Amino acid sequence: GSDFELRPYDQIVIRYAPEFEEIQNVYLNGEIRYPGTYAIINENETIASIIERAGGLTEEGFAEGAKLIRASGDIGYIAFDLEQAMNNRNSDQNLILKRNDRIIIPKKLEIISIIGATNAGVIFTSEDLADGKVSTPFESGKNAMHYINKYCGGLAPKADKSSIYVKYPNGELHKTKRFLFFYKYPKVRKGSTISIGYDLDELNPQEYNDTDWGQIFQDSIGQVTAVLTLLLLVQRLD
Repeated sequence: GSDFELRPYDQIVIRYAPEFEEIQNVYLNGEIRYPGTYAIINENETIASIIERAGGLTEEGFAEGAKLIRASGDIGYIAFDLEQAMNNRNSDQNLILKRNDRIIIPKKLEIISIIGATNAGVIFTSEDLADGKVSTPFESGKNAMHYINKYCGGLAPKADKSSIYVKYPNGELHKTKRFLFFYKYPKVRKGSTISIGYDLDELNPQEYNDTDWGQIFQDSIGQVTAVLTLLLLVQRLD
């Protein structure tokens, strides 16, 4: 009661409430109906649940380009599939949120970018290309090579077909696959970037030409002869 009288050496202990945790916030930006700061309401709060609480995406929201930035642990950017997370709450893509996570939803992207070892530099002027990049409209169901041939005049002579990559807007990276002499090129989604690497051997032909193969062959024969001579000596000692 309020009339309780304290005496010298009494101790007052005020304990924390069991399982008490400070409020942990996450931040939703971009094409979300109600963007802003949201508190994590339980320790298993996921991407799908918090976006649902925020009213979902706007009509201009581009789920394929969703980004998650994680401040804790110096992790930074995390690539994930928002559509899969929203459609399947048990999906591995439906990540559990942490304090100060930031989810960013961009507007719809319809443009494809192509960079790297193509013939675009021969076809277009430097004024036509922004930092050597070719921008094209998205065409449903087409793979990377379709865009390279149609909009860039094909691969450059020193291009490496095995080093054709497609980066999706959410950060996923897909590489060309090869089986014997056949190549399977990655599919392209809206907002993707297609990059084509160079064949390193083709870039440094002089290094190959400067190699003295005759000397290498001669040295190899000398080493083999020395080994055989040593084996003969060992056999005679036995």
